[in-house]
Amino acid sequence: MKITITALIMSLISYILNTNEINHYLPQKITSNELLENGFYKYSFTEEVNNDEDEYRKIPRVFKKYEVYSNIKPEIYKGKFRPMNVPSFINQDTVSTKKRQDYLRNELMNRTLMYVFRNDTLLYKNITVIRPQSENNIADFTTSENIKRYYNDLKISIKPIIDKNQFSTVEHPTIYLINNYRTEIRYNYYGYDMITNYSKEKMPESNTVYQWYRRSEFVGNKKKGKDN
Repeated sequence: MKITITALIMSLISYILNTNEINHYLPQKITSNELLENGFYKYSFTEEVNNDEDEYRKIPRVFKKYEVYSNIKPEIYKGKFRPMNVPSFINQDTVSTKKRQDYLRNELMNRTLMYVFRNDTLLYKNITVIRPQSENNIADFTTSENIKRYYNDLKISIKPIIDKNQFSTVEHPTIYLINNYRTEIRYNYYGYDMITNYSKEKMPESNTVYQWYRRSEFVGNKKKGKDN
């Protein structure tokens, strides 16, 4: 009996020690397997775009498939499992709105995370925070000074391209090179929206990010884990 209990304790300790913690504010690339191991949900998203890559084939439009990993759990929407609609509360009744607000506040700690891949290559990372909670290891990027201090303290290169002393907007975001990755941050008193570009493609617009959430379909399971 003692041997069984000891083995159980050692197994639990080993699990805790091997559970990864991801700091999503660091600029280093993260793999899809790391995200799944840290509790993310996998979704799939397909869009039709202009064929700029192979103009000689005379195909004006092509389909591109993306893998989207998010900390937002799926729910049934129009007969399909999609990410719970927490980024916006449009066209929802009072009960649905409260359900999503409670989930966003109590389980996600007012922060949504999304990583976009294509062919298992990381393209973008999006972090959206409403009312940052420092006690939950959520960075406060509601001012330019806070953003620069955070990365300077970690000895991570941050170079401003467009740096605003006041609030940034969707049309005029604050833009940095963080460890040479182009990062746009739109912030105000209430929170911020941060997009990091790991590819050579153009930066997605804010409404594009919401479209990924709205049209992504659940295709993978969530494994137990934790993140920062």
